[in-house]
Amino acid sequence: MSAPSIKKNFFYSSFITTANYLFTFITYPYVSRVLGVDKIGAVNFVDSVINYFIMLSMLGIAIVGIREVARSKTDRNELNSTFSSLFYINIFFTAIALLILGGVYLFLPELQQHGELVGIGVAKLVANIFLMDWFFKGIENFKIITIRTFIVRMLYVAAIFIFVHSQEDYVAYFLLTALSVVANAVVNCLYMRRFVSLSMKNIQIMKFLSPVVILGLYMFFGNFYSTFNTMFLGVEKGDTEVGYFSTATKLFTIILSLYGAFTTVMMPRMSSLLKEGKLAEYTTLFRKSVSIVFAFCLPLVMLTVMQSGNIILLISGEGYDGAIVPMMLCMPLLVIVGYNQILMNQGLMPIGKDKAILLSSVFGGLVALALCYLLIPHYGSKGAAVVWLCSELVVNAVAGYFVYRYISIPPPVVQLLKAVLLHLPLLVLLYLTRELTTSYILNLCIASALTFVYCFVLQCFIVKDETVRRLFGMKK
Repeated sequence: MSAPSIKKNFFYSSFITTANYLFTFITYPYVSRVLGVDKIGAVNFVDSVINYFIMLSMLGIAIVGIREVARSKTDRNELNSTFSSLFYINIFFTAIALLILGGVYLFLPELQQHGELVGIGVAKLVANIFLMDWFFKGIENFKIITIRTFIVRMLYVAAIFIFVHSQEDYVAYFLLTALSVVANAVVNCLYMRRFVSLSMKNIQIMKFLSPVVILGLYMFFGNFYSTFNTMFLGVEKGDTEVGYFSTATKLFTIILSLYGAFTTVMMPRMSSLLKEGKLAEYTTLFRKSVSIVFAFCLPLVMLTVMQSGNIILLISGEGYDGAIVPMMLCMPLLVIVGYNQILMNQGLMPIGKDKAILLSSVFGGLVALALCYLLIPHYGSKGAAVVWLCSELVVNAVAGYFVYRYISIPPPVVQLLKAVLLHLPLLVLLYLTRELTTSYILNLCIASALTFVYCFVLQCFIVKDETVRRLFGMKK
């Protein structure tokens, strides 16, 4: 297989992420208004539980799969062995996840009152076995993921407007969400036969089991401060607070996934560079990624914090005021989690330091667990936002230490301070213009335009960032 270009892969990955961003802003304002905060909270509560068990069923397969498929993609026999081994491991852990979910359902009344949603969630969990995006990312074939997801997403959006018309349709809404996963899985299974064959020969379960479990534990602890806090919030404070929190984090997850498109594209390439011994090129790409996350995320944090009230109005309408403060607390995570993705996906994972990744997430998970019990019962969705923020800071500190230890790349403290200072005038401008007119939509448009113009001038003419200048067709 020839190596596709990073630019094309990033285009495909960022295109579909941006499309999902637009589709979400078409459907979510409609759905949140039709279903209301309680029903949205109920769906997101059950979905957070199901996603937690999907994480258990996958463990570290998504990460190990990308890395190992990237290493074996030039040898068809080795590729078949790698794919088959990981697929059978996935089936085994999915069976375990289903058994544990059944036990949790029997002993958790808050889950039993949403039995229909749980049944749909089980179908989503099983379908996830056959999704296998990790394989296509490993062979750097982002084109099929993009085309498939775009078509399924369009059908999903159309179905939302056809079948969801009242609060009673919240079950149909979740069913459509699960069916979109099923549709993606079916397409993947049909298309995958061109590249790989499922076989019982040369199965190497033990070779992959250790990294899958170690990185799975990393995902498990990592989700203590994203998925678990939503589940804990639902048990402690009910569907309404979950509705506030899920609405507050909606924009954050969409924007972060756009940057995640870049780091996911980069991981197989970074693994290949290390395997080929091209350390200088590896280090250069790592540092460029850090520059991109600061240039991209810092102004977005400032914009979204200053316009949080208007953004919540745009996303969900009236009745979601309780989501404004949690959103303001969550948005700095764009920078924190963005940098964390670089440390993990481009730093520790390509060099195989799975135990360092696990240790980072353990520290973060323990902090999250303690803070959940301390903050969420008293502060609800606001407490959940603080839990997430503090936990990610701890993960960054530990992962940053290991990256410096193993790769000799120090934390970009000076780089961050410089970026903050360069963007401070923007923060002042956004503060002064946050309520310039009586229209919240117009205020949001003005603030967004102001942010774009400021960042364009800053990056192209003051900082003169080569990547940004090339993006706009400028010479170095």
